[in-house]
Amino acid sequence: MKRVVLLPDRSLGKLMKSLSPTSALLTGLLLMSLANAQTDEAALRRMQVSQQQTTQALIEAATNITASAAEEILTRQSWEPVRGKRMEEMQDMLGLLPFPERTPLKVRITGTLDRGDYRVEK
Repeated sequence: MKRVVLLPDRSLGKLMKSLSPTSALLTGLLLMSLANAQTDEAALRRMQVSQQQTTQALIEAATNITASAAEEILTRQSWEPVRGKRMEEMQDMLGLLPFPERTPLKVRITGTLDRGDYRVEK
């Protein structure tokens, strides 16, 4: 698509002077919107191409990660060297790194139910 650049010249100036201020403003806005529409279309196309390229790169990266992960667990010998690192990564993803400190339970027994074969402390 050709890009049209409107440069003020004598004929455009004469036209604008002959119009009322409101008409001149609307004509100017119309001309600017036409120029921007072409620019916006090109920007949209560039954004779509960029989005497709980014998506394709992420798909390829995910495929490579999946393939290498499958190779890691094929045998016990290939799994053991990376086991610690993978466990740490999983704990981090679950929000367990650093692991929360254990707090005392402070158990209080408020009653006991004796059922013969078993007893329930509550």
